[in-house]
Amino acid sequence: MLFYLNNCILSNLDNHNLLALETLAIWKYKGLIKLTGDLECLESLSVLQGLGNTAKQVYNICVEKWSIECGYIQYLDRYIHLTDSANSHRNSAEILYPLTEVNNIEQGLVHFISEDFNDIDFYRKIAEYYAQKHFSNTEDLIKFSKVQGGGARTWHVFKDYADNPKHLTLCILDSDRSCPDSPISDKAHQAQIINMKTSKKSALIVLPVHEKENLIPLKALEQAFMGHAKHVQLIREFSNDEYQTIQAYADMKKGVKSCQAMKLTNKLDYENLSEHLQLPKPSNCNEPKERKCGCPNIIPPFPKGLIDQSIANIDYDNIKLEHINFQQTWNDLGRVIYSWLCADEPIRV
Repeated sequence: MLFYLNNCILSNLDNHNLLALETLAIWKYKGLIKLTGDLECLESLSVLQGLGNTAKQVYNICVEKWSIECGYIQYLDRYIHLTDSANSHRNSAEILYPLTEVNNIEQGLVHFISEDFNDIDFYRKIAEYYAQKHFSNTEDLIKFSKVQGGGARTWHVFKDYADNPKHLTLCILDSDRSCPDSPISDKAHQAQIINMKTSKKSALIVLPVHEKENLIPLKALEQAFMGHAKHVQLIREFSNDEYQTIQAYADMKKGVKSCQAMKLTNKLDYENLSEHLQLPKPSNCNEPKERKCGCPNIIPPFPKGLIDQSIANIDYDNIKLEHINFQQTWNDLGRVIYSWLCADEPIRV
């Protein structure tokens, strides 16, 4: 995460603030965070007698890279602004904290929670895509501490971390929505309640689609499923505007029934799709629980192994081939994830 030092901290350099400045320098030295601030502040710290030699060298490097590091801020959804003044608010992205709050934060690394480690690896790809899209600096890095949530109990894990003032926490959960107007899952709802009550040191993302599989670029899916003609044929159809809701809200792992597809499109679009691909006609299904209805699958279940392979196949250039809504979703998610997880290379001094 990026930490920004306000010039006003120079007016109070007691032992607690000096300890915080040393801690920030150590985190920057190890490559755990990004660190910048007001130029006058960084210049003063680079020669401050109360700091150790390594810390002063770190702040001198911050001076040398000041214009580059400050340029990141416009691309961030959140960053921590360290100040001793309540009047230091500059923009909506900053999280205001007194400098001494650094002494209460563990490690400097953000704890990244999702339902399993595979999910976390996928979301890292989205953050890397955002970084590659906006920054030319090849030294740009993403660092975090992985925390496995555990399915439906992920919100309990999020609560434990978010309630701890020593932790910086990011949590991402599936919405499990079956259509744009359906409610989010209970675990996502519980996590939202927690997030509203906890400190600014935590952030929660509930996906704007059903689950992470709905964020896999179609080209990557197509490459993984080349031996499955029916899947590939349908995947190619999803690129058309009228079927984007199927791509966003279908449960790929379970497959999609004709009645579900009908709910996610309009009647004419579905009839055109069924005629074009020789799919079953939608029945008059009144079964409230879709998994129990007798409607035929128009999309067979996607095998988990091939879904994992499609994630491994993701090429950031292929995202440019996706429809504009998909690209915007990746960009919006990437902005938030990157903001919490951005870091630098360790310093060699």
